[in-house]
Amino acid sequence: MKTVLTGFLTAVLALCLTAVSAQAIVVLDSAAGYSITYDGNDGDFFNNVTGATVPDNAALATNGATAFGDPSAFPIPHQVTDLNNGIYGNTNSWIGGNTASTSRAGIALPGLISISSIAWGRDNGTDITSDPVENCGGQCTDRSLGIYTLYHTQVALPDLTTSITGIATTGWRKIGTFEYTGIGNDSILGGLFTPYFRHEYQLSFNGQAILASGFRLDTPVGAAIDEIELYAIPEPATLTLFGLGLLGLGAARRQNKRAAR
Repeated sequence: MKTVLTGFLTAVLALCLTAVSAQAIVVLDSAAGYSITYDGNDGDFFNNVTGATVPDNAALATNGATAFGDPSAFPIPHQVTDLNNGIYGNTNSWIGGNTASTSRAGIALPGLISISSIAWGRDNGTDITSDPVENCGGQCTDRSLGIYTLYHTQVALPDLTTSITGIATTGWRKIGTFEYTGIGNDSILGGLFTPYFRHEYQLSFNGQAILASGFRLDTPVGAAIDEIELYAIPEPATLTLFGLGLLGLGAARRQNKRAAR
Protein backbone atom coordinates (compact mmCIF):
# COMPACT_ATOMS: atom_id res chain seq x y z
CA MET A 1 0.00 0.00 0.00
CA LYS A 2 2.84 2.31 0.90
CA THR A 3 4.52 1.67 -2.47
CA VAL A 4 1.32 2.34 -4.38
CA LEU A 5 0.72 5.59 -2.47
CA THR A 6 4.27 6.74 -3.06
CA GLY A 7 3.94 6.03 -6.77
CA PHE A 8 0.64 7.90 -6.90
CA LEU A 9 2.10 10.95 -5.16
CA THR A 10 5.12 10.88 -7.47
CA ALA A 11 2.85 10.82 -10.51
CA VAL A 12 0.75 13.70 -9.19
CA LEU A 13 3.86 15.75 -8.44
CA ALA A 14 5.24 15.09 -11.92
CA LEU A 15 1.94 16.15 -13.47
CA CYS A 16 1.91 19.36 -11.44
CA LEU A 17 5.49 20.18 -12.41
CA THR A 18 4.67 19.55 -16.06
CA ALA A 19 1.71 21.92 -15.83
CA VAL A 20 3.85 24.60 -14.19
CA SER A 21 6.54 24.21 -16.86
CA ALA A 22 3.96 24.54 -19.61
CA GLN A 23 2.82 27.85 -18.11
CA ALA A 24 6.29 29.18 -17.30
CA ILE A 25 7.10 32.34 -19.24
CA VAL A 26 10.06 33.58 -17.23
CA VAL A 27 12.65 31.12 -15.96
CA LEU A 28 14.87 32.43 -13.15
CA ASP A 29 18.26 30.93 -12.35
CA SER A 30 20.17 32.44 -9.42
CA ALA A 31 23.91 32.11 -8.89
CA ALA A 32 25.12 30.53 -5.64
CA GLY A 33 24.24 32.67 -2.63
CA TYR A 34 21.88 34.91 -4.61
CA SER A 35 18.10 34.94 -4.78
CA ILE A 36 15.90 36.29 -7.58
CA THR A 37 12.15 36.19 -7.00
CA TYR A 38 9.15 37.35 -8.98
CA ASP A 39 5.81 38.06 -7.35
CA GLY A 40 3.69 38.15 -10.51
CA ASN A 41 3.73 41.90 -11.16
CA ASP A 42 2.95 42.57 -14.82
CA GLY A 43 3.02 46.08 -16.24
CA ASP A 44 3.02 47.97 -12.94
CA PHE A 45 3.04 51.78 -13.51
CA PHE A 46 1.90 51.34 -17.12
CA ASN A 47 0.40 54.57 -18.42
CA ASN A 48 -1.35 54.93 -21.75
CA VAL A 49 0.34 58.20 -22.66
CA THR A 50 3.41 59.28 -24.55
CA GLY A 51 6.13 60.17 -22.08
CA ALA A 52 4.74 58.07 -19.21
CA THR A 53 6.91 58.75 -16.18
CA VAL A 54 8.93 56.21 -14.19
CA PRO A 55 8.69 55.99 -10.37
CA ASP A 56 11.50 57.53 -8.36
CA ASN A 57 14.36 55.03 -8.02
CA ALA A 58 18.12 54.88 -7.53
CA ALA A 59 18.89 54.32 -11.24
CA LEU A 60 17.49 57.64 -12.47
CA ALA A 61 19.87 60.16 -13.99
CA THR A 62 18.21 62.80 -11.83
CA ASN A 63 19.42 60.84 -8.78
CA GLY A 64 23.03 60.90 -9.96
CA ALA A 65 23.16 57.55 -11.76
CA THR A 66 24.75 57.10 -15.20
CA ALA A 67 23.57 54.74 -17.92
CA PHE A 68 26.04 52.84 -20.08
CA GLY A 69 25.65 50.30 -22.86
CA ASP A 70 26.66 49.09 -26.28
CA PRO A 71 25.78 51.51 -29.08
CA SER A 72 22.12 51.23 -29.97
CA ALA A 73 21.18 49.36 -33.13
CA PHE A 74 19.04 52.37 -34.07
CA PRO A 75 20.68 55.38 -32.37
CA ILE A 76 17.88 57.76 -33.30
CA PRO A 77 15.83 57.95 -31.15
CA HIS A 78 17.12 54.96 -29.13
CA GLN A 79 19.94 56.40 -27.03
CA VAL A 80 21.88 54.77 -24.18
CA THR A 81 20.73 57.65 -21.98
CA ASP A 82 17.14 56.47 -22.51
CA LEU A 83 17.92 53.60 -20.11
CA ASN A 84 17.46 55.92 -17.11
CA ASN A 85 15.84 59.11 -18.35
CA GLY A 86 12.67 58.48 -16.33
CA ILE A 87 10.32 57.98 -19.30
CA TYR A 88 8.64 54.77 -20.46
CA GLY A 89 7.92 53.97 -24.10
CA ASN A 90 9.58 52.78 -27.28
CA THR A 91 10.81 56.20 -28.38
CA ASN A 92 12.60 56.46 -25.03
CA SER A 93 14.17 53.01 -25.22
CA TRP A 94 17.62 51.57 -25.94
CA ILE A 95 17.97 48.76 -28.49
CA GLY A 96 21.05 46.56 -28.17
CA GLY A 97 23.15 46.52 -31.31
CA ASN A 98 26.27 44.62 -30.37
CA THR A 99 27.50 42.16 -33.01
CA ALA A 100 28.32 39.53 -30.39
CA SER A 101 25.78 37.05 -29.02
CA THR A 102 24.59 39.51 -26.38
CA SER A 103 24.25 43.25 -25.93
CA ARG A 104 25.20 45.03 -22.71
CA ALA A 105 23.42 47.77 -20.78
CA GLY A 106 23.71 48.97 -17.24
CA ILE A 107 23.59 51.61 -14.55
CA ALA A 108 26.50 53.11 -12.60
CA LEU A 109 25.30 54.40 -9.24
CA PRO A 110 26.82 57.49 -7.58
CA GLY A 111 28.12 55.30 -4.73
CA LEU A 112 27.50 52.04 -2.90
CA ILE A 113 23.75 51.49 -2.41
CA SER A 114 21.88 48.50 -0.98
CA ILE A 115 19.53 47.42 -3.78
CA SER A 116 16.61 45.10 -3.08
CA SER A 117 14.94 44.95 -6.52
CA ILE A 118 15.41 45.65 -10.21
CA ALA A 119 12.79 46.32 -12.89
CA TRP A 120 12.82 46.75 -16.63
CA GLY A 121 10.46 46.44 -19.59
CA ARG A 122 10.41 46.72 -23.34
CA ASP A 123 7.56 49.25 -23.70
CA ASN A 124 5.58 50.20 -20.59
CA GLY A 125 4.21 53.48 -21.89
CA THR A 126 1.55 53.10 -24.57
CA ASP A 127 -1.03 50.52 -25.64
CA ILE A 128 -1.77 49.09 -29.08
CA THR A 129 -4.45 51.67 -29.92
CA SER A 130 -2.53 54.90 -29.32
CA ASP A 131 0.57 56.91 -30.15
CA PRO A 132 1.42 56.16 -33.79
CA VAL A 133 4.73 57.96 -33.19
CA GLU A 134 5.88 54.76 -31.46
CA ASN A 135 6.35 53.23 -34.93
CA CYS A 136 4.69 49.99 -33.82
CA GLY A 137 1.15 51.23 -34.37
CA GLY A 138 1.04 51.78 -30.62
CA GLN A 139 2.75 49.73 -27.97
CA CYS A 140 5.72 47.68 -29.19
CA THR A 141 5.48 43.99 -28.39
CA ASP A 142 8.66 42.72 -30.04
CA ARG A 143 12.33 42.67 -28.94
CA SER A 144 11.77 41.12 -25.52
CA LEU A 145 12.30 37.34 -25.68
CA GLY A 146 15.55 35.59 -24.80
CA ILE A 147 17.98 35.27 -21.91
CA TYR A 148 19.02 38.24 -19.76
CA THR A 149 22.04 37.94 -17.45
CA LEU A 150 22.40 40.26 -14.46
CA TYR A 151 25.68 41.29 -12.79
CA HIS A 152 26.62 43.70 -10.01
CA THR A 153 29.84 45.29 -8.83
CA GLN A 154 31.22 47.48 -6.06
CA VAL A 155 34.00 49.19 -8.03
CA ALA A 156 33.75 52.94 -8.52
CA LEU A 157 32.18 54.21 -11.73
CA PRO A 158 31.67 50.85 -13.47
CA ASP A 159 31.06 50.67 -17.22
CA LEU A 160 31.58 48.35 -20.18
CA THR A 161 35.35 48.33 -19.61
CA THR A 162 34.87 46.81 -16.16
CA SER A 163 35.81 43.13 -16.34
CA ILE A 164 33.74 40.14 -15.29
CA THR A 165 35.90 38.82 -12.43
CA GLY A 166 33.34 36.98 -10.35
CA ILE A 167 34.33 39.16 -7.38
CA ALA A 168 32.18 42.23 -6.74
CA THR A 169 35.03 44.27 -5.23
CA THR A 170 37.15 43.94 -8.39
CA GLY A 171 34.63 43.66 -11.23
CA TRP A 172 31.30 42.25 -12.33
CA ARG A 173 29.84 39.32 -10.41
CA LYS A 174 26.94 37.29 -11.79
CA ILE A 175 23.62 37.38 -9.93
CA GLY A 176 21.67 35.12 -12.28
CA THR A 177 19.67 34.82 -15.47
CA PHE A 178 16.12 35.60 -16.59
CA GLU A 179 14.81 33.66 -19.57
CA TYR A 180 11.79 35.17 -21.33
CA THR A 181 10.52 32.08 -23.13
CA GLY A 182 7.33 33.36 -24.77
CA ILE A 183 5.47 30.25 -23.58
CA GLY A 184 1.91 30.87 -22.47
CA ASN A 185 2.17 34.66 -22.44
CA ASP A 186 -0.82 36.94 -22.85
CA SER A 187 -1.32 40.59 -23.80
CA ILE A 188 -3.43 41.49 -20.76
CA LEU A 189 -2.06 44.17 -18.46
CA GLY A 190 -1.70 42.64 -15.01
CA GLY A 191 -2.51 39.16 -16.28
CA LEU A 192 -0.03 36.39 -16.99
CA PHE A 193 3.59 37.27 -17.70
CA THR A 194 3.64 39.63 -20.70
CA PRO A 195 7.26 39.96 -21.92
CA TYR A 196 7.03 43.52 -23.23
CA PHE A 197 5.57 45.00 -20.02
CA ARG A 198 7.60 46.11 -17.02
CA HIS A 199 8.48 43.44 -14.44
CA GLU A 200 10.16 43.87 -11.08
CA TYR A 201 12.30 41.23 -9.40
CA GLN A 202 13.41 41.06 -5.78
CA LEU A 203 17.14 40.52 -5.31
CA SER A 204 19.24 39.38 -2.36
CA PHE A 205 22.61 37.89 -1.48
CA ASN A 206 22.74 35.61 1.55
CA GLY A 207 19.34 36.97 2.55
CA GLN A 208 20.38 40.63 2.41
CA ALA A 209 19.93 43.43 -0.11
CA ILE A 210 22.81 43.64 -2.61
CA LEU A 211 25.37 46.37 -1.88
CA ALA A 212 26.48 47.67 -5.26
CA SER A 213 27.89 50.60 -7.19
CA GLY A 214 26.38 49.38 -10.43
CA PHE A 215 24.41 46.73 -12.28
CA ARG A 216 24.92 45.33 -15.76
CA LEU A 217 22.29 43.53 -17.79
CA ASP A 218 23.37 41.44 -20.77
CA THR A 219 20.45 41.15 -23.17
CA PRO A 220 19.66 39.26 -26.37
CA VAL A 221 21.01 41.18 -29.36
CA GLY A 222 18.30 43.52 -30.61
CA ALA A 223 16.34 43.49 -27.35
CA ALA A 224 14.83 46.81 -26.31
CA ILE A 225 14.69 48.27 -22.81
CA ASP A 226 12.75 51.44 -22.10
CA GLU A 227 14.07 51.84 -18.54
CA ILE A 228 16.25 50.08 -15.98
CA GLU A 229 15.00 50.73 -12.44
CA LEU A 230 16.83 49.97 -9.18
CA TYR A 231 15.10 50.16 -5.81
CA ALA A 232 17.03 50.62 -2.59
CA ILE A 233 16.06 49.45 0.86
CA PRO A 234 15.25 52.32 3.26
CA GLU A 235 18.30 53.91 4.84
CA PRO A 236 18.88 53.03 8.53
CA ALA A 237 18.09 56.62 9.50
CA THR A 238 14.79 56.39 7.63
CA LEU A 239 13.93 53.15 9.40
CA THR A 240 14.78 54.74 12.75
CA LEU A 241 12.56 57.73 12.05
CA PHE A 242 9.79 55.40 10.90
CA GLY A 243 10.12 53.40 14.13
CA LEU A 244 10.07 56.54 16.24
CA GLY A 245 7.01 57.68 14.33
CA LEU A 246 5.21 54.43 15.13
CA LEU A 247 6.17 54.76 18.80
CA GLY A 248 4.89 58.33 18.84
CA LEU A 249 1.66 57.26 17.16
CA GLY A 250 1.20 54.51 19.73
CA ALA A 251 1.82 56.92 22.62
CA ALA A 252 -0.65 59.41 21.19
CA ARG A 253 -3.31 56.72 20.87
CA ARG A 254 -2.77 55.62 24.46
CA GLN A 255 -3.03 59.22 25.64
CA ASN A 256 -6.23 59.74 23.67
CA LYS A 257 -7.72 56.61 25.21
CA ARG A 258 -6.91 57.85 28.71
CA ALA A 259 -8.42 61.25 27.96
CA ALA A 260 -11.61 59.60 26.68
CA ARG A 261 -12.15 57.68 29.93
